[in-house]
Order: sequence, then structure tokens, then C-alpha cells
Amino acid sequence: MMSRLLMFPLLLSAISSAPAAEIPVEKVDESTVRDTKDREEKIDAKLIAWGKPDATGLSLGLYLSPKRDKYQIGERLKLRLFVRNDSQQPVDGLSFKNITWPKTKDFTVTDSTGANVAVRDGHKEWSGPMWIAGASAGALEPGDVHALRIPFEVGVGGDGSNKLVGRVIDAHAGQTLKVRVRAFNGNDRKRAEDEPEPESGSITLKIAD
Repeated sequence: MMSRLLMFPLLLSAISSAPAAEIPVEKVDESTVRDTKDREEKIDAKLIAWGKPDATGLSLGLYLSPKRDKYQIGERLKLRLFVRNDSQQPVDGLSFKNITWPKTKDFTVTDSTGANVAVRDGHKEWSGPMWIAGASAGALEPGDVHALRIPFEVGVGGDGSNKLVGRVIDAHAGQTLKVRVRAFNGNDRKRAEDEPEPESGSITLKIAD
């Protein structure tokens, strides 16, 4: 069953991951971001890294594309984030932002020793306040998945000068990195003091020598 979204169906696609191995991401006009026409991408649901559910059962999932065994310094990655209802009950009263804008502090990147790796701003267009884009009311049935929209890409090292790059992971040749991302999952409820922010699972990035 698809999640119930009340506004902006193209920018805020709701997708179900239950029966299929691939998740279709609806066509979105990204010409202002990537200078391309409408396009469609299929995402292997098994490769989404899901974090722990919050108190209402919502999990945050992370997907980076393209998928490679190793990445070169200077490559750009598309950042995809998803919200899934892992509970047995519908979760109502959600408010999904039309654009999700992870800051550098929302990334946790570690190397093979467990040391933190810096994430910095990329092109100056993405270093300021988030665009005012509004939000849409919605709900997720059990098992439903909702795709958040990220307007920029992530650089694997490099200087971040490309206009598409919003954040840069300070990667170096030969490293193996673990990446997690925090983001608002649509639930406006007040979290308990000891309850962490919604965070994705971990994705491994191996950097070529």
C-alpha cells in the first residue's frame, strides 16, 4: 500500500519496498540542480542502509549512487534518503519537507580505525540557509517507504568547486570509510532527552589507491 501524501506528488514520491527488489524513484525535474532533463532511477532496495526505528517505528535509510567497488578521489555521489514505517501500525500526522538539506554536522564518517573524517561544504550555493520550499502533510502505512529529496551531490574528496557538490567527504586514497547521515523523518513529535536524532544505517566507501 502506498503512503498517503496530500501535496506535491512529484517532489515527494511515496514508494513501497515490500514486493520488489528495485524501488522506482519517480521522475523529478532536477534541471535547476543538475542541468538534466527528467529522468528515472531504479534503486536496489537491498542496498539501502537502514538505521534503527524511532519510538514510532520510522527508520531512515541511506543510498549512495553510483555503486562501485572503489571510488576515485573527486567522484560525485547522489545522496538518497528514505523514511520507512517499520511498525505494525500506520504513522499519521507526518510533515515531509519538500527539500531535505543535510548540513555537514548531519554526516558521521569514520575511517577503518574509527577516527572521524571531516565533511565540509562544497560549492558556495549550498553552504547558506536552506531554500524555503515548504512541506507536505502525509502518513505512512506499515512497510511504506517515502523518498526524501536532496538537491545536491556529495563529493568524494576534491575541492568541492563543482556547482552540483553540496558536501565533501575529506577522503584520501586507500581509505575505507563508513558513512551515516541524520535527517528529519517527518515526525514533529518531541523526542525524549535520551532519544537520538533519526539516523541512517552505515554505507561503506572504499577509496582507490
